[in-house]
Amino acid sequence: MFFGAHLSAKQKGKQKEPATKRSLSVAELTEQQAHMAAESEDVLRQNLNFDSEEEEEEEDREDSGIQSQLRDMLEECTTLYEAGCPAPSIFSWLDEIESSVSTARRSAEYWVVRAKVTEGSGSENDVLDVFEEAMKADAKPPEPIVQALQEFVLRMEERCKAKGIAMTPRQPLLEIGNISKDKTTTPSHLQVKEGNVFESSAIKYCIKEQTPYFQRLKAAVSDSVQSPIQLCAIVTPVRRSTRKSCANLPRMLLDHDTVVSSVSDIPEDMKETVLFKPNKALNMKLEDSIEQEQPVESQ
Repeated sequence: MFFGAHLSAKQKGKQKEPATKRSLSVAELTEQQAHMAAESEDVLRQNLNFDSEEEEEEEDREDSGIQSQLRDMLEECTTLYEAGCPAPSIFSWLDEIESSVSTARRSAEYWVVRAKVTEGSGSENDVLDVFEEAMKADAKPPEPIVQALQEFVLRMEERCKAKGIAMTPRQPLLEIGNISKDKTTTPSHLQVKEGNVFESSAIKYCIKEQTPYFQRLKAAVSDSVQSPIQLCAIVTPVRRSTRKSCANLPRMLLDHDTVVSSVSDIPEDMKETVLFKPNKALNMKLEDSIEQEQPVESQ
């Protein structure tokens, strides 16, 4: 009897465990689905990033390998040329390198080697044509090309002195260093911002006629260039004051070059050879100038 009473009391004191919940509410199910979707997106993003990094590393390795092979081939061409290999053979190898390696024309080393071989077998104008082609191809880095061009101009000047020929234009030699500085140097002036521009000024376009750089170099050797020099128009956006008092400035302070209010005002005979030179102070490009002048269509 005592044992039965004790067992009954123990069972009464034992708490009932809650039954397991076998269903989820709509809110809980939605929360779980969102959580699973977020986890899946994280995993997918990590996989994509990993794949992207692998692809970039693979491309870098391929580019590095191609550049290394290109460098080795160009060094071999230079060694063979300096050892006395005929220039036509070197040119054929360089042409083959250019056709088989897609990055050859964008390599400064390729153009430096080609200019060196051309200097030993061709005219000075032919060498200048090689450097001009390098600039058009936007070969990188520009420093080796600039250095090679400087050294060539010095050698050309020495040869002209030995022949008793005077190089008339002295300015090109001073400007060679500026070829690679347009994109690398930081302007010392502050860029004009919309907040500090007064309403008393306006954007206009200054037109200067200049001789293209390589034409000036070719014209430096007076006995080898018989063709007339072509001038080309350089258009630069400038900020000019609209105050009437500026009209009374001394003549030396007034514009000596042609200044027009719109790109469309450029004379027709100049439009064939015109070059647009950005103004870093205004941070304007040719596309910006044309867009500003296009009329807005009424809706």
